[in-house]
Amino acid sequence: MKKILLFVLIFVLFALLCGVSVAAILESNKALETKLRLENTMQESFQNAVSEMRNLEADLSKILITTNQRTTVNLLSSLALKSAACSQALSKLPIVSTGIQSTLKFTNQLSSYCATILKSFSLDGVLPENFSIQMLQFLETAQKVNAELAICESQVLSGEIKLTEFSPEETDSEGLFGNVDENVIEYPSVIFDGPFSDGQESNTPKEKRAEVSVQQATEFVSSLNLGLEFSKEVKGALPAYEFSAEEKYCQITKNGGMLLMYLSSRAAQESVLTLEQALERALDFANKLNYGKIENVWQEYYGNFIVFNFAPVIDDVIVYPDLFKIKVALDNGEIVGFEGKSYVINHQERTIEDIMVLKEEAAQNLKEDFALSSARKCLISVNNKELLCWEFFGKYKDMRYAVYVSALDGEEKVSFRIIGTDSGQMAM
Repeated sequence: MKKILLFVLIFVLFALLCGVSVAAILESNKALETKLRLENTMQESFQNAVSEMRNLEADLSKILITTNQRTTVNLLSSLALKSAACSQALSKLPIVSTGIQSTLKFTNQLSSYCATILKSFSLDGVLPENFSIQMLQFLETAQKVNAELAICESQVLSGEIKLTEFSPEETDSEGLFGNVDENVIEYPSVIFDGPFSDGQESNTPKEKRAEVSVQQATEFVSSLNLGLEFSKEVKGALPAYEFSAEEKYCQITKNGGMLLMYLSSRAAQESVLTLEQALERALDFANKLNYGKIENVWQEYYGNFIVFNFAPVIDDVIVYPDLFKIKVALDNGEIVGFEGKSYVINHQERTIEDIMVLKEEAAQNLKEDFALSSARKCLISVNNKELLCWEFFGKYKDMRYAVYVSALDGEEKVSFRIIGTDSGQMAM
């Protein structure tokens, strides 16, 4: 009898062991399939970006030699569309870990510049005096970018580097695009999607934060309802925990447990949400981050998506250095992107200084015929130094501007020209 019981026990244990093994194999295969789908999606986006960047170089070289206005207009239109397509492909890659911020900024800048020139040319039929110089500078930068991208492409296609496993620690610079960003990106004219939208100027957080565990990071991700599971640790200038699921993933900083970035590569269908509805969805998500009082300071459309730029508000002062961005799909209001590097790096406990120059006094430094529409206090960063300023929006000779005047000494610090485009507004 004992032998029979022993045999039954051994059989049950063996069956359980087999069941656990099969379950583990199935789970492993599922994880591998998910990883392969994500890698294929990223490779497709990467190849699209490389292809469009080469097309940009070709069109930029053509525009330098043509003397035909119609050809110039066609090339400008092509450049605007192709650079926007390149930006869209780049935005589907892991922005932080591959270090493509400057490359993405360059393509956005080129698209905005060409769209602006097209708009002004349609009104007066005249190109800017420095147009050829600007185009040459864009071309030279595109050539350098393509030379570096060819190296990146070879590493990706050979399997030497996998986009889903890339770690910034693997190269001397920060990320796969590190050499592109640090060595070759030059900006013929400074164009942003909004004032101070490219926030951070270093990779070292200004505030020391306690390290969080994987469990704490997991609980935080769960509270955001992103449907992601822990996948790996990411080393580098900003160590992070990475969470993923099929075609989306996010990174949580190891120090402080803050959302560094989130990306979903899904395509959006036809837009149905209004600006107000999309903003409400973005604010609902932002509130989960516990960043306190915030304000939407800028937004721009990208096809069937919209990106909101948010900044904290302290004592009625807009804190531009802590800017973060939320991307919303306009077909169903899903949050499909988040970029918080500026907030992670620049956010710190601040004591806002008392203003020494009243709004009326600061406004006296504006151009005499400047038609002021709004004014507010803000904290900006110029040459890596934070300055308390008055932000003045208004018009001069039918052109819109944002002018920043120090609230401490009344001196003008910086200004932006506000240009209307099909996707919204841009500051240059």
